[in-house]
Amino acid sequence: MSGGMDSAFCALSLLRQGFLVKGITMIAESEKPAEEAAILCQKLQIEHEVVNCKKAFQSHVVQPFLQEYENGRTPNPCVQCNRFIKFDLLYAFREKLNCDFFATGHYVQMQQDKAGQYYLAKAKDEKKDQSYFLYPIRPEIFPYLLFPLGEYLKKEVKESMIKEGFISASKGESQDICFIPNGDYRAFYRQNGFSFAPGNFVDPAGHVLGQHKGLPFYTVGQRKGLGLALGYPAYVVDLLPQTNQVVIGKEEDLAVATCLVKDIYWHIPWTGEDSLAVQVKYRYKSPPADAVLQKRADGVLVLFQEKQKAVAKGQSAVFYDGNRLLGGGMIQ
Repeated sequence: MSGGMDSAFCALSLLRQGFLVKGITMIAESEKPAEEAAILCQKLQIEHEVVNCKKAFQSHVVQPFLQEYENGRTPNPCVQCNRFIKFDLLYAFREKLNCDFFATGHYVQMQQDKAGQYYLAKAKDEKKDQSYFLYPIRPEIFPYLLFPLGEYLKKEVKESMIKEGFISASKGESQDICFIPNGDYRAFYRQNGFSFAPGNFVDPAGHVLGQHKGLPFYTVGQRKGLGLALGYPAYVVDLLPQTNQVVIGKEEDLAVATCLVKDIYWHIPWTGEDSLAVQVKYRYKSPPADAVLQKRADGVLVLFQEKQKAVAKGQSAVFYDGNRLLGGGMIQ
């Protein structure tokens, strides 16, 4: 229970299905979500537990986030939070609270194939689908997970919660990165003692184009805020922490045919052939791209059927077969 609309609808939906529901809220940074969740649980007339996850959240989510940007990568903190906190630390409370299932307000569906094997599938609302962030979940816990929101459109959830009096029509969406106020992650870096060394903007051939403010100010695919007048639309093509350089190029310089993915999590066994045809999402908002995966000793090589733009190191590459989530890993 985050104190927000989606998890409240999740609990209400389960109550109406006849489940005995208990709410659980993690404190990662602020106490506010627990306070808001407690109010919702009172309205729902269900028990509410609060779990202090601050130490684990710092070590597994916040510190890696800071380190990734310093290393010239684009981190994905929501993936790490789901892996280590929500579906590991919090999931453990399912047994401590003597509960049969663990439910969250993610927009994703849990389904079964003809063999009876559970698998994650994209949500009905494809614009809100969150399966991309859930690839590190261990398949052995699938039978104990419930995702009530997967069968609904976001607008249906909001309309229902307004009608039931749980939220107002003016309530906004939650922010992308929960531990960074106002989305200003550069200010967050400064608050955590990180400083940024200026360096050179260079073109793909290494020619100096100007000076940048520090690597954490940039990400692959970025166009705005560069402060460069080159006579053509300029994009961040790569970040080079070894030389503290930001590579700038044209839009066509963003296109890549392959990427290497490591730290793979599979939801199904990949046996037999050394190649596998899939669809790949390499950013949360990127449309699935047709590709072939090739086994490598150091991970998986993704060969896109058509070149893709702004594939960033540190982001996740997530593999699908249609709506079925197969697994994923981190782009190297």
